[in-house]
Amino acid sequence: MLTQHRFFRAVTFVGLSLILLVSLTVSSSRASASIPNSSSLDHPYASLYQPILNAFVKKGHPGVSVLVRTAEEGTWDGTAGYARIENKTPVQPEHLFAAMSCTKSYTAAAIFMLWEEGLIDLDACIDRYLPAEMCDQIANGHSATVRQLLIHTSGIPDSDENRPILELMNDLPAWRWQDNLEGIYGMPALFAPGTGLAYRASNYILLAVILDRLTGSHALFFTTRIFQPLGLADTYYKLEAGLPRPPKMANLYFDRYGDGRLENATGELCVMLFNTHYGSSGLLADVSDLARFIEALMDGEVIGPEALAQMTAPAFPGYEWRGSGIAMIDYQDSLGRIHRCYEMAGSGAEGMAQTRYFPAEQVTISCATNVGSTNRPKAHENFYALIDDLTEAVFTGRNETLPEAGQQAGNSSSGRTRIR
Repeated sequence: MLTQHRFFRAVTFVGLSLILLVSLTVSSSRASASIPNSSSLDHPYASLYQPILNAFVKKGHPGVSVLVRTAEEGTWDGTAGYARIENKTPVQPEHLFAAMSCTKSYTAAAIFMLWEEGLIDLDACIDRYLPAEMCDQIANGHSATVRQLLIHTSGIPDSDENRPILELMNDLPAWRWQDNLEGIYGMPALFAPGTGLAYRASNYILLAVILDRLTGSHALFFTTRIFQPLGLADTYYKLEAGLPRPPKMANLYFDRYGDGRLENATGELCVMLFNTHYGSSGLLADVSDLARFIEALMDGEVIGPEALAQMTAPAFPGYEWRGSGIAMIDYQDSLGRIHRCYEMAGSGAEGMAQTRYFPAEQVTISCATNVGSTNRPKAHENFYALIDDLTEAVFTGRNETLPEAGQQAGNSSSGRTRIR
């Protein structure tokens, strides 16, 4: 299940004096270097989990942070690699990462909170809640429903359809989230509402605008109705002190040209996170806060049972695993046992994050890395292998059955698969 964010952009850096750029070449010599790590060493399965993180970093990725929580053993916090390669700062559990499209889970939850309060009709056309002049310029703006935005069946396109990534990045310092929205004005619909599914960030930008119009500010709603009640002190979006670059934030590394060279693009990517993302991405958090949110969401602390049932309802034929800002995955371990998990995930230029919660087993696995997947498909593959390997380790507890991280994860020959 790939929840890739579509609003990543890349910049040429010409004339951008305020942006820090450090070009880093990832080579085989780095893979053989010692790997700094921080973990709960007294955890009974620390020696099972830690090598999986080390293997991920050895593949040329800067750093990774992981939380594994089970009912029996409690919480294991593990890290490997560097939060800041330049001064060899090791990743620590408190480091912040770009949560990418995990942000959509918070936006969807906010919509369902308003639905519970009778403030929004999920099956009403979006033009009931958005300005007429906006809907006039958006394909399907007078026919798509709120629910169709939530499940990506609106047929509304993104502004970056069929455009090269580097071309999109040239105006990043001046790029506003409104430009992402206005960029779709006059574009043709992808399909009639409800007749297909296309994962597009525009759907969640529009949901954020609806939240703004109903609550005054979706960012303030996130802070006061989600972050603060749940005690998410290490989650940042739009209003939290320290933005756009909080002190505990890990550096963000990006393979701009797809040539294997990582650049420290933290300065410009922070601008992107803060200025250009709206509802679809933009969240910063540590893995503990991401875990806390999905546990609270699925355990009924955020929305009630009826709203949760709507949020996890299958989106569309062939996409039964996709809900509203959340995925429902049946994971089969190497012993043939099926485990239902609820998942939020995201990837793009700014990094990758993924959190899985298995309510029946009371297991949570939360991972984040500070390397982007744009122009770096192997990083995306390795990151999903990382969380698959951790999932297998949790449910089998047999280190010898695990393939080398990133080699066979997700392949039926390893005995593990995700059943959608």
